[in-house]
Amino acid sequence: MVYRSQSYWKTGTTLAVRAALGGLPIGGRVVLDKDRAATVAIARDLEMSITNKNHMMTVPSDGKVVKRYPISMGKASTPSWSGQFVIMNRLPATVFDTLDARARVDIASR
Repeated sequence: MVYRSQSYWKTGTTLAVRAALGGLPIGGRVVLDKDRAATVAIARDLEMSITNKNHMMTVPSDGKVVKRYPISMGKASTPSWSGQFVIMNRLPATVFDTLDARARVDIASR
């Protein structure tokens, strides 16, 4: 399950989730045995901001910039946009393969 709130939770906020899954059939003859629950606390404030103009990612934490990284983005004919993004997955390395380019990238995120 993925859930994104409309605004960011403050550091230290506690979240409790309960999923009533006990008895739910999930395919074939498999049935979940019990409900599930989890409680988590929101850690430090950590966001990533992307700027297409200078191809940089800025990482602030608790109001202070902790790191800046050069990044690759779209080309002039198919530009990317600036703003805040959600990291969907992280890989130690991957190969980006498009119609006009192929490159091995270390520490890839999309």
